[in-house]
Amino acid sequence: MKKKYPKSLKKSSKQIVFTGFVHQTKLYKYYNIADIAIMPSLFQDPAPLVGIECQATGTPLIATRVGGIPEYVTKETAILINKDQDMIKNLADKIDFLLNNPEIMKNMGEKAKQNAKKYNTEMYYKHFCRLVDEIL
Repeated sequence: MKKKYPKSLKKSSKQIVFTGFVHQTKLYKYYNIADIAIMPSLFQDPAPLVGIECQATGTPLIATRVGGIPEYVTKETAILINKDQDMIKNLADKIDFLLNNPEIMKNMGEKAKQNAKKYNTEMYYKHFCRLVDEIL
């Protein structure tokens, strides 16, 4: 089953590109050419970088509302869906919604770039120092 599904996608769509492994240092190139980034995560990852990386490149994001994802994106920069029995249908609906609303995608991308600026080394350091000061 695992091998049949990707093969069926390759045959049915010319818009899906299967890249295979892409090194971390080259991912930004793929985000930059993508219309939408999809992160249907099932894992409760406390701090997934994909959401921040998408925002930094201005790529609109559709993701599941799990783990730390909601902490790093906003309503203006990503569409979050629940991880439930309707997840696949909701994911498809949100993809169609964005593809049919290019102005919303553009606005999401612009706001995403602004939001991503909060997640740089300097900001993490300042936040860390603030927390240490609060504890002490």
